[in-house]
Amino acid sequence: VGELGWGVQATADPLSSYSLDFAACITQALITGKSVPGMEKFSYFTQVGCNEGGHEYGLLRGRPMFPLPAAMAYAACAWVLDGTEPVNAVDVTPEIRRFIFASKERDELVVVWWSDGETAAITPPDNAPAGIWYTGMLGRIADPSRGVQIGRLPVYWVLPLREVGENPAFLEEMGARVAVPVELRLAFQDTADDIAPRAPIPARKAGTVTVTPRP
Repeated sequence: VGELGWGVQATADPLSSYSLDFAACITQALITGKSVPGMEKFSYFTQVGCNEGGHEYGLLRGRPMFPLPAAMAYAACAWVLDGTEPVNAVDVTPEIRRFIFASKERDELVVVWWSDGETAAITPPDNAPAGIWYTGMLGRIADPSRGVQIGRLPVYWVLPLREVGENPAFLEEMGARVAVPVELRLAFQDTADDIAPRAPIPARKAGTVTVTPRP
């Protein structure tokens, strides 16, 4: 990849939604590029500066200089995937992508997820090794016991390669639960048996359910 850039308004808050989108974009792009066999180099434009019409492309900003979330997310992603080779990439759902990378030298299988839709959660099956989960722009270690939240920033699961192989069957057993905000409106008569849903919400879509009396 010869050049990829993402301009953020120079006056935008470093933790604004625009800056966090920048972090998600650059990590997703690095993972996608690395998933292509034979990919040797990924170049980002640029480390510092290049102001075009009030928008800057740099990963670093300010005086004194500090890293934007994109720089930290990029560094965490590059560190986890360093020395790995691509195994496969699949769409788990229309919103959730999963990539697998392997490093025989480090005896690591790295499974990566992100969601381009609503925030979701995944829980490892009981027959899988614990491994190590890295999440967020800093690659913090996470506890998967109550499910790991997946959003636009990638989540990484590092497993022992020799133990699980390159395509462990338990990955196909893992479901993704999508968080759906729902407001429930009720209309009561004399008993609860007299009410029923009138407008169910399609899967993975936020909205309102209205419950009204049966005729």
